[in-house]
Amino acid sequence: MHPYLIFLLLLCSIPLLIVLLQLMFYPAFWVILVLAVAGFFVFVYIRQKQKGFLDCVSGYSHGEQKRILYVYPDRVTIDDIEIIRLEKIQSASVHKHSDWIRAGGGFGVKREYKTLSISYINKDGNHSVYSFLSGKNPGNSFDRICNLINNKVGYVPPPDTSKIPHEL
Repeated sequence: MHPYLIFLLLLCSIPLLIVLLQLMFYPAFWVILVLAVAGFFVFVYIRQKQKGFLDCVSGYSHGEQKRILYVYPDRVTIDDIEIIRLEKIQSASVHKHSDWIRAGGGFGVKREYKTLSISYINKDGNHSVYSFLSGKNPGNSFDRICNLINNKVGYVPPPDTSKIPHEL
Protein backbone atom coordinates (compact mmCIF):
# COMPACT_ATOMS: atom_id res chain seq x y z
CA MET A 1 0.00 0.00 0.00
CA HIS A 2 1.09 3.54 -0.62
CA PRO A 3 2.41 5.34 2.50
CA TYR A 4 -0.07 8.20 2.11
CA LEU A 5 -2.96 5.74 1.95
CA ILE A 6 -1.76 4.09 5.16
CA PHE A 7 -1.53 7.52 6.82
CA LEU A 8 -5.06 8.37 5.64
CA LEU A 9 -6.43 5.08 7.02
CA LEU A 10 -4.75 5.67 10.37
CA LEU A 11 -6.06 9.23 10.48
CA CYS A 12 -9.63 8.05 9.82
CA SER A 13 -9.39 5.25 12.36
CA ILE A 14 -8.50 7.56 15.28
CA PRO A 15 -12.08 8.93 15.68
CA LEU A 16 -13.42 5.38 15.42
CA LEU A 17 -11.09 4.24 18.20
CA ILE A 18 -12.19 7.15 20.39
CA VAL A 19 -15.86 6.22 19.90
CA LEU A 20 -15.11 2.56 20.71
CA LEU A 21 -13.20 3.56 23.85
CA GLN A 22 -16.15 5.66 25.00
CA LEU A 23 -18.62 2.84 24.30
CA MET A 24 -16.52 0.38 26.30
CA PHE A 25 -17.66 2.03 29.54
CA TYR A 26 -21.32 1.21 28.88
CA PRO A 27 -22.51 -2.26 29.97
CA ALA A 28 -24.88 -2.46 27.00
CA PHE A 29 -21.86 -2.37 24.66
CA TRP A 30 -20.47 -5.55 26.18
CA VAL A 31 -23.86 -7.27 26.10
CA ILE A 32 -24.29 -6.43 22.41
CA LEU A 33 -20.73 -7.54 21.64
CA VAL A 34 -21.19 -10.90 23.41
CA LEU A 35 -24.55 -11.45 21.69
CA ALA A 36 -23.02 -10.65 18.29
CA VAL A 37 -20.16 -13.12 18.78
CA ALA A 38 -22.52 -15.82 20.08
CA GLY A 39 -24.89 -15.17 17.16
CA PHE A 40 -22.04 -15.63 14.69
CA PHE A 41 -21.08 -19.01 16.14
CA VAL A 42 -24.71 -20.15 16.24
CA PHE A 43 -25.14 -19.12 12.59
CA VAL A 44 -22.03 -21.08 11.55
CA TYR A 45 -23.17 -24.15 13.53
CA ILE A 46 -26.69 -24.08 12.04
CA ARG A 47 -25.32 -23.61 8.51
CA GLN A 48 -22.98 -26.56 8.96
CA LYS A 49 -25.78 -28.79 10.28
CA GLN A 50 -28.16 -27.81 7.46
CA LYS A 51 -25.63 -28.50 4.71
CA GLY A 52 -24.30 -31.62 6.44
CA PHE A 53 -20.58 -31.06 5.85
CA LEU A 54 -17.93 -32.01 8.38
CA ASP A 55 -15.47 -29.21 7.63
CA CYS A 56 -14.68 -26.63 4.96
CA VAL A 57 -11.82 -24.41 3.87
CA SER A 58 -11.54 -21.62 1.32
CA GLY A 59 -8.71 -21.18 -1.13
CA TYR A 60 -7.84 -20.92 -4.80
CA SER A 61 -7.93 -23.43 -7.62
CA HIS A 62 -7.51 -23.09 -11.36
CA GLY A 63 -5.65 -19.79 -11.14
CA GLU A 64 -7.15 -16.86 -9.28
CA GLN A 65 -10.63 -18.31 -8.76
CA LYS A 66 -11.64 -18.33 -5.07
CA ARG A 67 -13.45 -21.53 -4.12
CA ILE A 68 -14.62 -23.44 -1.03
CA LEU A 69 -13.72 -27.08 -0.43
CA TYR A 70 -16.29 -29.01 1.64
CA VAL A 71 -15.69 -32.40 3.27
CA TYR A 72 -18.88 -34.47 3.65
CA PRO A 73 -19.11 -37.95 5.23
CA ASP A 74 -19.16 -39.60 1.77
CA ARG A 75 -17.56 -37.07 -0.61
CA VAL A 76 -15.38 -34.00 -1.07
CA THR A 77 -16.85 -31.15 -3.10
CA ILE A 78 -15.51 -27.92 -4.51
CA ASP A 79 -18.23 -25.24 -4.31
CA ASP A 80 -20.73 -28.15 -4.22
CA ILE A 81 -20.27 -28.40 -8.00
CA GLU A 82 -17.24 -30.65 -8.50
CA ILE A 83 -17.58 -33.91 -6.56
CA ILE A 84 -14.91 -36.45 -5.61
CA ARG A 85 -16.26 -39.58 -3.92
CA LEU A 86 -14.29 -40.80 -0.89
CA GLU A 87 -14.04 -44.29 -2.43
CA LYS A 88 -11.98 -42.80 -5.28
CA ILE A 89 -9.64 -40.74 -3.10
CA GLN A 90 -6.27 -42.35 -2.46
CA SER A 91 -4.62 -39.74 -0.22
CA ALA A 92 -4.31 -36.08 0.65
CA SER A 93 -1.16 -34.11 1.43
CA VAL A 94 -0.24 -30.56 2.40
CA HIS A 95 2.87 -28.77 1.16
CA LYS A 96 4.01 -25.50 2.72
CA HIS A 97 6.05 -22.80 1.03
CA SER A 98 6.82 -19.22 1.96
CA ASP A 99 7.81 -16.09 0.08
CA TRP A 100 9.31 -12.82 1.18
CA ILE A 101 7.22 -9.97 -0.20
CA ARG A 102 8.51 -6.43 -0.25
CA ALA A 103 5.94 -4.23 1.42
CA GLY A 104 5.56 -0.46 1.47
CA GLY A 105 8.56 1.42 2.81
CA GLY A 106 10.97 -1.32 1.72
CA PHE A 107 10.21 -3.75 4.54
CA GLY A 108 10.03 -7.46 3.83
CA VAL A 109 7.05 -9.53 4.94
CA LYS A 110 7.13 -13.31 5.07
CA ARG A 111 3.99 -14.80 3.52
CA GLU A 112 3.22 -18.45 4.06
CA TYR A 113 1.13 -20.47 1.60
CA LYS A 114 -0.09 -24.06 1.72
CA THR A 115 -1.18 -26.37 -1.07
CA LEU A 116 -3.63 -29.19 -0.42
CA SER A 117 -3.23 -31.98 -2.99
CA ILE A 118 -5.87 -34.70 -3.25
CA SER A 119 -4.87 -37.83 -5.22
CA TYR A 120 -7.85 -39.68 -6.67
CA ILE A 121 -9.01 -41.92 -9.50
CA ASN A 122 -11.15 -39.89 -11.93
CA LYS A 123 -14.27 -41.09 -13.74
CA ASP A 124 -12.15 -42.36 -16.66
CA GLY A 125 -10.12 -44.59 -14.31
CA ASN A 126 -6.95 -42.47 -14.54
CA HIS A 127 -4.90 -41.16 -11.62
CA SER A 128 -5.46 -37.41 -11.05
CA VAL A 129 -4.39 -34.81 -8.50
CA TYR A 130 -6.55 -31.86 -7.46
CA SER A 131 -4.54 -28.94 -6.03
CA PHE A 132 -6.06 -26.33 -3.77
CA LEU A 133 -3.91 -23.28 -2.86
CA SER A 134 -4.44 -21.32 0.34
CA GLY A 135 -4.53 -17.60 0.76
CA LYS A 136 -1.71 -15.96 2.70
CA ASN A 137 -0.97 -17.27 6.22
CA PRO A 138 -3.72 -19.95 6.37
CA GLY A 139 -3.02 -21.27 9.87
CA ASN A 140 -3.75 -24.95 10.43
CA SER A 141 -7.02 -25.26 8.45
CA PHE A 142 -5.37 -27.04 5.50
CA ASP A 143 -3.62 -29.50 7.85
CA ARG A 144 -6.95 -30.19 9.57
CA ILE A 145 -8.71 -30.88 6.24
CA CYS A 146 -5.83 -33.12 5.09
CA ASN A 147 -5.97 -35.18 8.29
CA LEU A 148 -9.77 -35.45 8.04
CA ILE A 149 -9.63 -36.72 4.44
CA ASN A 150 -6.81 -39.18 5.21
CA ASN A 151 -8.71 -40.52 8.24
CA LYS A 152 -11.88 -40.95 6.16
CA VAL A 153 -10.11 -42.93 3.40
CA GLY A 154 -7.86 -44.87 5.81
CA TYR A 155 -4.56 -43.54 4.45
CA VAL A 156 -1.62 -43.41 6.85
CA PRO A 157 1.15 -41.12 5.59
CA PRO A 158 4.67 -42.55 5.77
CA PRO A 159 6.80 -41.26 8.67
CA ASP A 160 9.09 -38.32 8.00
CA THR A 161 12.60 -39.81 7.77
CA SER A 162 14.37 -36.51 7.11
CA LYS A 163 14.74 -35.85 10.88
CA ILE A 164 16.11 -39.32 11.69
CA PRO A 165 19.93 -39.43 11.76
CA HIS A 166 21.31 -41.49 8.90
CA GLU A 167 24.64 -42.08 7.21
CA LEU A 168 25.22 -40.64 3.74
